[in-house]
Amino acid sequence: MPEGIPLVEGSIISDAISTPYHAVVNRARVKPGENVAIFGCGGVGLSTVQMAAVAGGNVIAVDIFDEKLEYAKKLGAVETLNAKEHEDVAKVIRKMTGGGADVAMEVIGYPPTIEAAYNAVRWGGRVIVVGYTHKDITINAGRMMFREIEMKGSLGCGLQDYPVLLNLIASGKINVKELVTHRYPLEEINEGLAFLDKGDPSLIRSIVIP
Repeated sequence: MPEGIPLVEGSIISDAISTPYHAVVNRARVKPGENVAIFGCGGVGLSTVQMAAVAGGNVIAVDIFDEKLEYAKKLGAVETLNAKEHEDVAKVIRKMTGGGADVAMEVIGYPPTIEAAYNAVRWGGRVIVVGYTHKDITINAGRMMFREIEMKGSLGCGLQDYPVLLNLIASGKINVKELVTHRYPLEEINEGLAFLDKGDPSLIRSIVIP
């Protein structure tokens, strides 16, 4: 790991940062000027916002917590949508983008959100599923065919991508420090786990420091 990256920040790279890198660069292939809708602004989702913004995408961040959406703005989102305030988020995104996002990325793993991401893209759009769920989803196959929509899964990150990824972090293009919102000494690990279970929207990533 480069000397300029503190261990505290480096500790979350192998998932919270590398997974979004692979999703944005290798699977979504985000290009400058493309509209990218990102569903979910948790730890991985906010890194996905950053990666898509660094790639030149116009990021629309979607979540149900205003606190998360504020983080998304700090990290590069040009627009934010609170899904609680809209009956049909996909329809709103299609209207905002003049026909649909070029790319929609689901970073939650919730079937209705995956379906919303699918319905949010334009003709020839790309849907990337980053969030995991074991449940089935329902999509209109005719829409996929007629609109030539691509739908892909994205898992982890290959070792060959780490040199480029670490350079992005070391150069300051990717802000890792902002993502580590809570730190716990080893003797307080149970308190940290309890706070994680609460689902507090102020929590992005927590780490344990021995």
